Amino acid sequence: MQQAWTPEDAARLISTALNPKASPMLNSAQSKEYERLLHLMRDEPEFRRLVENIARGLGLRICHADDYGCVLGITDKDSRFALKLGDLREHFAGEDTAALIILMTVVIVAFFPSLESLEDEDFRNNEFITLNGLVDILNHYLADAAARSGPEDDTPDQMLAKGRRYLDKLPVRRPDEQRVNKRSREGLLRHVLNFYTEHDFVTVRDEEEQVRITPKKRMRIQARELLGNTLFTYLVETGMKAPESAGATPEKDEGKENA
Repeated sequence: MQQAWTPEDAARLISTALNPKASPMLNSAQSKEYERLLHLMRDEPEFRRLVENIARGLGLRICHADDYGCVLGITDKDSRFALKLGDLREHFAGEDTAALIILMTVVIVAFFPSLESLEDEDFRNNEFITLNGLVDILNHYLADAAARSGPEDDTPDQMLAKGRRYLDKLPVRRPDEQRVNKRSREGLLRHVLNFYTEHDFVTVRDEEEQVRITPKKRMRIQARELLGNTLFTYLVETGMKAPESAGATPEKDEGKENA
């Protein structure tokens, strides 16, 4: 049976999807409305086409849509909705931009260590990694990069070398570090995890004296957008990978599945 809808509904769906915290799974009037709009997206082809056309006119595209939510991407790097380095500097005031790129990529590579794994919906689905595991991956990458360091004659290395030097000078962690402390590698990773949590990319929990990080569906989808990004591809292909150690091996998360 055809469901009633208006162009305003299509615009409201895009507006809601632009909020990474929006969820149809919560017990609120806004969530129920989001759920209704997602069902229209699923069941009404004409409605979906209108949503896609409106999104395209705004420089956006529908990356993924299901009963758990709608994830948007940009059609052009100059889109007003694109996340730019200036936006990162506003959130990470005073931090080295290249170091932040390395740290943000560490978190993604911890769960998706190859470009192929990003395309595999079942790869490490609903698994977590510990904060210690992320620190291991970062240390492994920095040591590997230092071992193979040579002339910085290619663009990615020119951009990343300063970030590596910045991170190399920091201690791995400081004693009794329980909160964000930008003066250590672990502290900066905590800072990046806060950013990812705010944007609904990961769930972070303190359990069994460990900080456990579980990726959400949004991370996998948005990470695919980075496949064409020179720096991301370079980091993955030149050795940023999880070392074979228990602390850096994702484990099954027995909690609720992350949408």
